[in-house]
Amino acid sequence: MKTLLIFPPQWIPYQPYLSLPSLTAYLKEHGVDTVQYDFNLEAYKVFFSEEYLRSLKSGLNAEFKRLDSSRSLSPVDQQYYNDLFIANTSLERVAGGISQAKKVFHDKNRYYDPDTLAQARETLNQAMAIISTAHFPTRVDLSSFEMGAYLRSYRDIKDSTADNEQNPYIKLCREKLLPFVAECRPDIIGISVAGDSQLLPALTLARQLKSANPQVHIVIGGYIVSLLADVIARHEELFKLFFDSAVVNEGEQPLLELANCLRDGRSLSEVPNLP
Repeated sequence: MKTLLIFPPQWIPYQPYLSLPSLTAYLKEHGVDTVQYDFNLEAYKVFFSEEYLRSLKSGLNAEFKRLDSSRSLSPVDQQYYNDLFIANTSLERVAGGISQAKKVFHDKNRYYDPDTLAQARETLNQAMAIISTAHFPTRVDLSSFEMGAYLRSYRDIKDSTADNEQNPYIKLCREKLLPFVAECRPDIIGISVAGDSQLLPALTLARQLKSANPQVHIVIGGYIVSLLADVIARHEELFKLFFDSAVVNEGEQPLLELANCLRDGRSLSEVPNLP
């Protein structure tokens, strides 16, 4: 059984979470063919690129012209109008400087220069602000992800994970993750949700993966999944649209047993820590 373990967005890019590497090592030690994929970093590679940032320009201009032609604007639209103006006027400068800003984080000398590091971080923050404006009212930064329509109900989850305009991870998944999975050809895909900022992106990826790969067993786990174990158990529809199983608490032994049960055709009732 081949297992693909995915660490989803949205997580701080310069503070890697070590649970997934530990889990990967455990499975490999016990003979499970395991591939680890940090899709969080992959997302940042795309977001922090000149090509991606400049691809947002036409949409930003169209929205600015739409609001600019309005006779009156609500307070929300006034803020949006202001954000669009800032995004449009700063996009070329930010896109042109994003490559150098990224290099600072890999430079042993410039990284420890306070002024240089602060400027690089500001460029990254401005890039995230532009991306947020392009997917308004979504707000995304280096440590958080929020969608305006998401109020933590199942309906909100279902709507938000299918919203192509407000959810940047749908297109990213189709263009980057699905081709990788097709090449990898796993039997099991595990998605680790370590923080609240990852929940919607993780479910977005899970929904796309389950739809495109109905023969693959999708399992989610991680700290947030453990916190929501009772909620997940009460919503059977989650298992139809997003994933096939969920692991709570420690994941090493449950994932190993899951792989063995699926390989041998045994009941998943033998797998520990499944709600």
